[in-house]
Amino acid sequence: MRLTAPLLALVLLSCGGEAVSGSHPTGSPASPARTTSPTASPVLPGVLPVGIVVKDFLVEGGPTYTVSLVGVDGRVAATATGAKRNRPAGTLVQMPNLSASDSRLYYLDGDSKVMFLRPDGTTGAATNIPVDSNSAAVFAVSPDDTRIAVAIITYPYPVKTRIYVENLAGGGNHIELFSSGTVMEWPVGWHQEHLVIAVGINAQPQNAYEGFAYGYNGYHVADATTGTRISTVCNGYTAFNPPVPAGTVCGSNTSTSYEVSDWSGTARPIPADAGCAGGAISPDGVLIANCQGSPRTVALVARDGSITPTSYGGIPQGWIDPHHVVIRSETVVSSLGILDTRSLVLTQAHAQGFFAGAVPGGL
Repeated sequence: MRLTAPLLALVLLSCGGEAVSGSHPTGSPASPARTTSPTASPVLPGVLPVGIVVKDFLVEGGPTYTVSLVGVDGRVAATATGAKRNRPAGTLVQMPNLSASDSRLYYLDGDSKVMFLRPDGTTGAATNIPVDSNSAAVFAVSPDDTRIAVAIITYPYPVKTRIYVENLAGGGNHIELFSSGTVMEWPVGWHQEHLVIAVGINAQPQNAYEGFAYGYNGYHVADATTGTRISTVCNGYTAFNPPVPAGTVCGSNTSTSYEVSDWSGTARPIPADAGCAGGAISPDGVLIANCQGSPRTVALVARDGSITPTSYGGIPQGWIDPHHVVIRSETVVSSLGILDTRSLVLTQAHAQGFFAGAVPGGL
Protein backbone atom coordinates (compact mmCIF):
# COMPACT_ATOMS: atom_id res chain seq x y z
CA MET A 1 0.00 0.00 0.00
CA ARG A 2 1.37 3.39 -0.95
CA LEU A 3 0.28 6.42 1.06
CA THR A 4 1.11 10.08 0.84
CA ALA A 5 2.73 12.18 3.52
CA PRO A 6 0.79 13.72 6.40
CA LEU A 7 0.05 17.39 6.07
CA LEU A 8 1.51 17.86 9.53
CA ALA A 9 4.87 16.78 8.14
CA LEU A 10 5.09 18.09 4.59
CA VAL A 11 8.45 19.70 5.16
CA LEU A 12 9.65 16.56 6.89
CA LEU A 13 8.88 14.55 3.81
CA SER A 14 10.70 16.93 1.53
CA CYS A 15 13.71 16.86 3.81
CA GLY A 16 13.69 13.84 6.05
CA GLY A 17 11.20 11.10 5.12
CA GLU A 18 10.74 9.36 1.83
CA ALA A 19 8.14 10.52 -0.65
CA VAL A 20 6.64 8.04 -3.04
CA SER A 21 8.61 8.68 -6.21
CA GLY A 22 12.23 9.64 -6.89
CA SER A 23 17.40 8.58 -8.60
CA HIS A 24 20.65 8.74 -7.33
CA PRO A 25 21.61 12.10 -5.86
CA THR A 26 21.87 14.05 -9.06
CA GLY A 27 23.63 16.99 -10.52
CA SER A 28 26.49 17.61 -12.91
CA PRO A 29 29.43 17.81 -10.54
CA ALA A 30 31.92 20.52 -11.37
CA SER A 31 35.48 20.59 -10.10
CA PRO A 32 36.42 19.91 -7.32
CA ALA A 33 33.24 17.88 -6.76
CA ARG A 34 33.07 14.48 -8.39
CA THR A 35 31.06 11.29 -8.10
CA THR A 36 32.46 7.82 -7.53
CA SER A 37 31.21 4.30 -7.27
CA PRO A 38 32.41 2.57 -4.11
CA THR A 39 35.64 0.93 -5.39
CA ALA A 40 37.49 1.24 -2.09
CA SER A 41 37.94 -1.78 0.16
CA PRO A 42 34.66 -2.83 1.75
CA VAL A 43 33.83 -2.04 5.34
CA LEU A 44 35.73 -4.50 7.52
CA PRO A 45 33.74 -6.42 10.13
CA GLY A 46 33.40 -4.43 13.31
CA VAL A 47 34.72 -1.17 11.83
CA LEU A 48 32.86 1.98 12.90
CA PRO A 49 31.28 4.38 12.13
CA VAL A 50 28.46 3.07 9.98
CA GLY A 51 25.22 4.64 8.84
CA ILE A 52 21.80 3.07 9.39
CA VAL A 53 19.51 2.63 6.38
CA VAL A 54 15.94 1.35 6.74
CA LYS A 55 13.86 -0.06 3.90
CA ASP A 56 10.11 -0.89 3.88
CA PHE A 57 9.59 0.51 7.36
CA LEU A 58 5.89 1.31 7.25
CA VAL A 59 3.91 1.62 4.05
CA GLU A 60 6.10 -0.11 1.46
CA GLY A 61 6.91 -3.79 1.02
CA GLY A 62 5.34 -6.73 2.81
CA PRO A 63 5.21 -7.77 6.48
CA THR A 64 8.95 -7.31 7.09
CA TYR A 65 11.46 -4.47 6.89
CA THR A 66 15.25 -4.36 6.49
CA VAL A 67 17.97 -2.53 8.39
CA SER A 68 21.45 -2.10 6.87
CA LEU A 69 24.70 -0.82 8.34
CA VAL A 70 26.59 1.09 5.65
CA GLY A 71 30.19 2.31 5.76
CA VAL A 72 31.41 5.68 4.56
CA ASP A 73 32.61 3.94 1.37
CA GLY A 74 28.98 3.09 0.57
CA ARG A 75 29.35 -0.63 1.12
CA VAL A 76 27.00 -2.63 3.32
CA ALA A 77 28.65 -4.09 6.41
CA ALA A 78 25.63 -5.97 7.77
CA THR A 79 21.89 -6.38 7.27
CA ALA A 80 18.99 -7.82 9.23
CA THR A 81 15.26 -8.26 8.71
CA GLY A 82 12.50 -7.83 11.26
CA ALA A 83 8.75 -8.07 11.31
CA LYS A 84 6.91 -4.77 11.11
CA ARG A 85 4.92 -3.53 14.05
CA ASN A 86 1.24 -4.35 14.14
CA ARG A 87 -1.24 -1.49 13.94
CA PRO A 88 -2.39 -0.64 17.48
CA ALA A 89 -6.03 0.47 17.32
CA GLY A 90 -5.61 0.39 13.53
CA THR A 91 -2.85 3.05 13.57
CA LEU A 92 0.39 3.11 11.57
CA VAL A 93 3.11 4.05 14.08
CA GLN A 94 5.50 6.66 12.68
CA MET A 95 7.99 6.80 15.57
CA PRO A 96 11.34 4.96 15.27
CA ASN A 97 11.51 1.23 15.83
CA LEU A 98 15.27 1.16 16.42
CA SER A 99 18.08 2.69 18.48
CA ALA A 100 21.88 2.74 18.25
CA SER A 101 24.39 2.40 21.06
CA ASP A 102 28.08 3.15 20.57
CA SER A 103 28.73 -0.38 19.31
CA ARG A 104 25.59 -1.84 17.74
CA LEU A 105 22.11 -1.29 16.36
CA TYR A 106 18.98 -2.40 18.22
CA TYR A 107 15.75 -2.94 16.29
CA LEU A 108 12.25 -4.24 16.88
CA ASP A 109 11.26 -7.59 15.45
CA GLY A 110 7.51 -7.20 15.65
CA ASP A 111 6.01 -5.32 18.58
CA SER A 112 7.99 -6.60 21.55
CA LYS A 113 11.20 -8.40 20.62
CA VAL A 114 14.32 -6.18 20.60
CA MET A 115 17.16 -7.60 18.51
CA PHE A 116 20.72 -6.35 18.05
CA LEU A 117 22.92 -6.15 14.96
CA ARG A 118 26.69 -5.59 15.07
CA PRO A 119 28.68 -4.25 12.11
CA ASP A 120 30.34 -7.69 11.82
CA GLY A 121 26.91 -9.17 11.05
CA THR A 122 26.34 -10.78 14.45
CA THR A 123 22.73 -10.60 15.54
CA GLY A 124 20.76 -11.83 18.53
CA ALA A 125 17.99 -11.11 21.03
CA ALA A 126 18.53 -8.24 23.48
CA THR A 127 15.30 -7.92 25.47
CA ASN A 128 11.52 -8.06 25.27
CA ILE A 129 9.18 -5.09 25.79
CA PRO A 130 5.68 -5.99 26.99
CA VAL A 131 2.98 -4.22 24.95
CA ASP A 132 -0.73 -4.85 24.51
CA SER A 133 -2.60 -4.82 21.22
CA ASN A 134 -3.47 -1.11 21.50
CA SER A 135 0.07 0.06 22.27
CA ALA A 136 3.45 0.56 20.56
CA ALA A 137 6.92 0.63 22.08
CA VAL A 138 9.56 3.24 21.23
CA PHE A 139 12.96 2.83 22.87
CA ALA A 140 16.49 4.20 23.21
CA VAL A 141 19.45 2.12 24.43
CA SER A 142 22.25 3.85 26.35
CA PRO A 143 25.62 4.23 24.58
CA ASP A 144 27.22 1.58 26.81
CA ASP A 145 24.46 -1.00 26.18
CA THR A 146 23.45 -1.18 29.85
CA ARG A 147 20.14 0.72 30.07
CA ILE A 148 17.03 1.06 27.92
CA ALA A 149 14.47 3.88 28.00
CA VAL A 150 11.03 2.84 26.78
CA ALA A 151 7.90 4.77 25.86
CA ILE A 152 4.65 2.83 25.70
CA ILE A 153 2.29 4.79 23.45
CA THR A 154 -1.33 3.67 23.80
CA TYR A 155 -3.83 4.46 21.04
CA PRO A 156 -6.25 5.72 19.78
CA TYR A 157 -5.55 9.45 19.58
CA PRO A 158 -5.15 11.38 21.77
CA VAL A 159 -2.61 8.82 22.90
CA LYS A 160 -1.48 8.01 26.42
CA THR A 161 2.25 7.97 27.16
CA ARG A 162 4.23 6.05 29.75
CA ILE A 163 8.05 6.25 29.91
CA TYR A 164 10.31 4.07 32.02
CA VAL A 165 14.01 3.12 32.25
CA GLU A 166 15.50 -0.23 33.23
CA ASN A 167 18.52 -2.44 32.71
CA LEU A 168 18.77 -3.73 29.15
CA ALA A 169 19.74 -7.18 30.40
CA GLY A 170 17.17 -8.61 32.75
CA GLY A 171 15.00 -5.52 33.27
CA GLY A 172 16.34 -4.70 36.75
CA ASN A 173 16.65 -1.23 38.31
CA HIS A 174 13.27 -0.33 36.81
CA ILE A 175 12.28 3.35 37.17
CA GLU A 176 8.93 4.77 36.10
CA LEU A 177 9.73 8.26 34.79
CA PHE A 178 6.59 9.73 33.30
CA SER A 179 2.93 9.06 32.57
CA SER A 180 0.40 11.27 30.78
CA GLY A 181 -2.99 11.05 29.17
CA THR A 182 -2.46 14.20 27.10
CA VAL A 183 1.19 14.32 25.98
CA MET A 184 2.86 12.26 23.25
CA GLU A 185 6.58 11.79 23.96
CA TRP A 186 9.24 9.15 23.33
CA PRO A 187 13.00 8.73 23.90
CA VAL A 188 15.35 9.21 20.93
CA GLY A 189 18.74 8.92 22.63
CA TRP A 190 21.01 9.46 25.62
CA HIS A 191 23.12 12.56 26.25
CA GLN A 192 25.59 12.54 29.16
CA GLU A 193 23.46 9.94 30.98
CA HIS A 194 20.33 12.03 30.43
CA LEU A 195 17.45 11.22 28.09
CA VAL A 196 16.63 13.16 24.94
CA ILE A 197 12.86 12.91 24.53
CA ALA A 198 10.96 13.85 21.39
CA VAL A 199 7.70 15.76 21.75
CA GLY A 200 5.02 14.80 19.23
CA ILE A 201 1.71 16.18 18.09
CA ASN A 202 -0.98 14.25 19.93
CA ALA A 203 -3.44 14.14 17.06
CA GLN A 204 -4.16 11.73 14.22
CA PRO A 205 -1.96 12.54 11.18
CA GLN A 206 -3.61 12.49 7.80
CA ASN A 207 -1.36 9.83 6.27
CA ALA A 208 1.81 7.82 6.83
CA TYR A 209 5.20 7.79 5.05
CA GLU A 210 8.52 5.97 4.83
CA GLY A 211 10.56 7.71 7.52
CA PHE A 212 10.78 8.30 11.24
CA ALA A 213 9.03 11.05 13.18
CA TYR A 214 11.42 13.01 15.37
CA GLY A 215 10.69 16.14 17.43
CA TYR A 216 7.57 17.61 15.82
CA ASN A 217 7.39 19.95 18.82
CA GLY A 218 11.07 19.86 19.66
CA TYR A 219 12.75 17.89 22.45
CA HIS A 220 13.03 17.74 26.22
CA VAL A 221 16.21 16.61 27.94
CA ALA A 222 15.39 14.84 31.20
CA ASP A 223 17.22 13.24 34.11
CA ALA A 224 17.19 9.49 33.42
CA THR A 225 16.69 8.65 37.09
CA THR A 226 14.00 11.16 38.11
CA GLY A 227 12.39 12.36 34.88
CA THR A 228 13.10 15.98 35.86
CA ARG A 229 13.37 18.20 32.81
CA ILE A 230 16.83 19.71 32.37
CA SER A 231 16.38 21.65 29.14
CA THR A 232 13.99 22.37 26.29
CA VAL A 233 15.34 22.18 22.74
CA CYS A 234 13.74 23.56 19.56
CA ASN A 235 10.84 25.09 21.46
CA GLY A 236 8.37 26.32 18.84
CA TYR A 237 10.25 24.53 16.05
CA THR A 238 10.37 21.06 14.53
CA ALA A 239 13.36 18.73 14.26
CA PHE A 240 13.31 16.76 11.01
CA ASN A 241 16.52 14.69 10.96
CA PRO A 242 18.24 12.21 13.29
CA PRO A 243 19.71 13.97 16.37
CA VAL A 244 23.49 13.99 16.87
CA PRO A 245 25.85 14.74 19.79
CA ALA A 246 26.10 18.43 18.82
CA GLY A 247 22.31 18.85 18.94
CA THR A 248 19.80 19.41 16.18
CA VAL A 249 18.62 21.83 13.53
CA CYS A 250 15.29 23.43 14.43
CA GLY A 251 13.10 24.06 11.41
CA SER A 252 9.64 25.43 10.82
CA ASN A 253 6.64 24.59 8.68
CA THR A 254 5.37 28.16 8.80
CA SER A 255 8.36 30.49 8.41
CA THR A 256 11.88 30.81 7.02
CA SER A 257 13.38 31.12 10.48
CA TYR A 258 15.82 28.38 11.51
CA GLU A 259 18.00 27.66 14.51
CA VAL A 260 20.54 25.11 15.63
CA SER A 261 20.50 24.08 19.28
CA ASP A 262 22.70 21.99 21.53
CA TRP A 263 21.22 19.73 24.22
CA SER A 264 21.51 22.42 26.89
CA GLY A 265 18.95 24.41 24.89
CA THR A 266 21.47 27.03 23.76
CA ALA A 267 20.45 28.05 20.26
CA ARG A 268 21.71 30.31 17.50
CA PRO A 269 20.13 31.37 14.20
CA ILE A 270 21.31 29.78 10.98
CA PRO A 271 20.84 30.76 7.33
CA ALA A 272 17.62 29.83 5.61
CA ASP A 273 17.85 27.18 2.93
CA ALA A 274 15.94 26.26 -0.21
CA GLY A 275 13.30 24.01 1.26
CA CYS A 276 15.22 21.44 3.35
CA ALA A 277 13.92 22.61 6.77
CA GLY A 278 17.28 24.08 7.72
CA GLY A 279 19.35 20.99 6.95
CA ALA A 280 21.27 18.62 9.23
CA ILE A 281 24.07 19.43 11.68
CA SER A 282 27.27 17.36 11.81
CA PRO A 283 28.01 15.32 14.96
CA ASP A 284 30.74 17.77 16.04
CA GLY A 285 28.64 20.86 15.26
CA VAL A 286 31.16 22.24 12.78
CA LEU A 287 28.97 22.11 9.65
CA ILE A 288 25.35 22.14 8.60
CA ALA A 289 24.44 20.49 5.30
CA ASN A 290 21.46 22.19 3.71
CA CYS A 291 20.06 23.16 0.30
CA GLN A 292 20.75 26.36 -1.60
CA GLY A 293 19.88 27.81 -5.00
CA SER A 294 17.40 27.02 -7.74
CA PRO A 295 17.60 24.28 -8.81
CA ARG A 296 18.67 23.49 -5.30
CA THR A 297 21.94 21.77 -4.53
CA VAL A 298 23.61 20.67 -1.31
CA ALA A 299 25.63 23.32 0.51
CA LEU A 300 27.86 23.20 3.61
CA VAL A 301 27.36 25.99 6.14
CA ALA A 302 30.12 26.76 8.67
CA ARG A 303 29.55 28.15 12.16
CA ASP A 304 30.49 31.65 10.95
CA GLY A 305 27.73 31.49 8.32
CA SER A 306 30.03 31.02 5.35
CA ILE A 307 28.66 28.66 2.72
CA THR A 308 30.54 26.16 0.56
CA PRO A 309 28.38 25.14 -2.40
CA THR A 310 28.49 21.76 -4.11
CA SER A 311 27.12 20.71 -7.47
CA TYR A 312 25.08 17.82 -6.11
CA GLY A 313 21.31 17.83 -6.23
CA GLY A 314 19.59 16.11 -3.34
CA ILE A 315 18.43 16.57 0.24
CA PRO A 316 20.72 16.12 3.27
CA GLN A 317 19.42 13.40 5.60
CA GLY A 318 22.04 13.30 8.36
CA TRP A 319 25.65 12.42 9.11
CA ILE A 320 27.58 9.17 9.55
CA ASP A 321 30.55 10.99 11.10
CA PRO A 322 31.88 14.60 11.10
CA HIS A 323 33.09 14.27 7.49
CA HIS A 324 30.37 12.23 5.75
CA VAL A 325 26.83 13.43 5.16
CA VAL A 326 24.08 11.29 3.62
CA ILE A 327 22.12 12.82 0.75
CA ARG A 328 18.80 11.54 -0.58
CA SER A 329 18.04 11.82 -4.26
CA GLU A 330 15.10 14.05 -5.17
CA THR A 331 14.14 11.77 -8.07
CA VAL A 332 14.59 8.25 -6.66
CA VAL A 333 13.77 8.66 -2.99
CA SER A 334 15.23 5.34 -1.85
CA SER A 335 18.60 6.21 -3.41
CA LEU A 336 21.26 7.58 -1.08
CA GLY A 337 24.71 9.06 -1.61
CA ILE A 338 27.47 9.74 0.91
CA LEU A 339 29.30 13.06 0.50
CA ASP A 340 32.84 13.43 1.86
CA THR A 341 32.85 17.08 2.95
CA ARG A 342 36.65 17.35 2.65
CA SER A 343 37.08 16.08 -0.91
CA LEU A 344 33.51 16.80 -2.10
CA VAL A 345 33.35 13.29 -3.56
CA LEU A 346 29.91 11.67 -3.59
CA THR A 347 29.77 7.88 -3.27
CA GLN A 348 26.67 5.84 -3.98
CA ALA A 349 25.32 3.88 -1.00
CA HIS A 350 24.77 0.18 -1.67
CA ALA A 351 21.59 0.09 0.41
CA GLN A 352 18.25 1.59 -0.49
CA GLY A 353 15.78 3.15 1.92
CA PHE A 354 15.94 6.12 4.26
CA PHE A 355 18.77 7.22 6.53
CA ALA A 356 18.03 6.67 10.22
CA GLY A 357 21.20 7.59 12.11
CA ALA A 358 24.62 6.10 12.78
CA VAL A 359 26.61 3.76 14.98
CA PRO A 360 28.13 4.99 17.32
CA GLY A 361 24.77 6.41 18.32
CA GLY A 362 25.32 8.18 21.63
CA LEU A 363 24.27 11.81 21.83
